[in-house]
Amino acid sequence: MADQLAVRGTLGDLEQIGTWVDDFAHRWSLPASTAFAIQLCCEEVFSNIVRHGLKDIAVTGSDEDGVKLYLDHGSRSVILRIDDQAEAFDPLAVDSPLHPQSVAEASVGGLGIHLVRKFAQDVQYERSDHTNRLTMRFDLPNANASGSGSLAPSHYAKEPALG
Repeated sequence: MADQLAVRGTLGDLEQIGTWVDDFAHRWSLPASTAFAIQLCCEEVFSNIVRHGLKDIAVTGSDEDGVKLYLDHGSRSVILRIDDQAEAFDPLAVDSPLHPQSVAEASVGGLGIHLVRKFAQDVQYERSDHTNRLTMRFDLPNANASGSGSLAPSHYAKEPALG
């Protein structure tokens, strides 16, 4: 069974999310590199949702109305899924940033989606029932890449469900 966390969708939620990811990584004895990749991607995606997707939406109501995060551990990989109710946005449709030729050409920001693509072994987006769903796979060292937990999109090779 996947670990779940529901938050309202403010930048103040980042501390709770960080603790949640750390606890998951500790419980499953994840390698530091895998835990770092999951933490980085989780924070990047969540902060983009808050800064861009939810910026014009009043954050009211319960955590159930905000952003939902799921972590699932399989024998060969960890799956991170983040669901939000913001306007439809496919982050995978965004082009990778151009590499600046000099410091003067470099700009701050705009690398979050690029980092997610680099640190996750696979990233999938879908829009369903007014929900953006971003699913990221992080392969465990010395494991074949196709295995996953129960949160994985159907095109991944299936392992037994984790609960």
